[in-house]
Amino acid sequence: MKKLMHFIAKPISIFLLAILLIFFNGMLMLTMPRELALDLKFAYSVSEAFSALESMGEGVRGFYQLGIWLLDFPYMIVYCLFFSAILYRLWGVSRLIWLPLAIAFFDLIENLSVLVLLKTFPAIPENIAVLASIFTSSKWVLVVFLMLSILSGLIRVLIAKKYSSETSSRYEI
Repeated sequence: MKKLMHFIAKPISIFLLAILLIFFNGMLMLTMPRELALDLKFAYSVSEAFSALESMGEGVRGFYQLGIWLLDFPYMIVYCLFFSAILYRLWGVSRLIWLPLAIAFFDLIENLSVLVLLKTFPAIPENIAVLASIFTSSKWVLVVFLMLSILSGLIRVLIAKKYSSETSSRYEI
């Protein structure tokens, strides 16, 4: 695990992962119906899930399903590696990578649930719709914690650099 963390935390690895992250984000924006995509909502009821899927129409539902398989699944790996590398780089410990891993896990369950909803539509298994919404909400809550971890890590690094430069300039003559 440490070897992987050292490898992905290298500046070139982070840069390449950032490029992939931007690519997948762009492709997902082009292929997924932003206002109807269930995984972009914070939470939704069974009737809201049905309404969103019904509004898509058969062609868009098929495209949405394809987007999940071809783009969203690989995107989970990319953002998990990218944010793990960022957290490792900022904090210097690998124990914080549980956060992007948990987000990816919740995203995986959410995507599998949405795929079931797309496959069974117009029948909407209520338990699957509720499960999808719970995992969607859980994912977004953890994304907030991830952003706070990154922000606090950045602040920590900036303060350490400022303190380090002030200390070294005091002793220079």
